[in-house]
Amino acid sequence: HDGTGFHGIGSFTIVGDKLTVFNDPNCHLETGTYIWEADGRSLVLKTDDDPCAFGLRAKNLGLGVWIKQSGAEGSLIDHCQPPSLEAAISGHWPTPEGC
Repeated sequence: HDGTGFHGIGSFTIVGDKLTVFNDPNCHLETGTYIWEADGRSLVLKTDDDPCAFGLRAKNLGLGVWIKQSGAEGSLIDHCQPPSLEAAISGHWPTPEGC
């Protein structure tokens, strides 16, 4: 995560709008659930229930908006383009340096 430097590994499942994370080496006994919402390249995770590490995983996963960086075939997406139509119209996204 750019904001906190958090890097994690583990497993996840998605059913409907619910993301379940597990097998995290930092919280191997804890399962976390989140409600996800996607809009264009943006993904927002809202904590449903995650008792892992004093709420640290929940803070890192739900801290802000996640931006998709590559397409389905693995090619990089132009980082100078806004993550969604709403962001393009409203200007509510930080324009990356060099764009």
